[in-house]
Amino acid sequence: MNGGSEVARGLIHRPKVLFLDEPTLGLDPQSRSNLWEFITSLPQKHAMTIFMTTHYMEEAEVCDKIAIIDRGRIIASGTPFGAEEDHRRDVIYLRTDDKQEG
Repeated sequence: MNGGSEVARGLIHRPKVLFLDEPTLGLDPQSRSNLWEFITSLPQKHAMTIFMTTHYMEEAEVCDKIAIIDRGRIIASGTPFGAEEDHRRDVIYLRTDDKQEG
């Protein structure tokens, strides 16, 4: 089954709360975009709360609240940008022209 049919099945009874586990995983880009547009319209159109898991940060960015889980523990929670800022790390790579070590 694809993500779209799973979401449709979850909507049959017009729930107040909809749980989605990576609904766009494995979809081609156009189908993913269409399904995501539909999912994001649900809260306003149907007064629905959506709990969702995703690995795509661009999907998490439209959420009101997020939790970042690492090894089964919540390591950050809050607004998407607040949680991301709290755990953003700068990485600096230095490369020199000399080949000497030490």
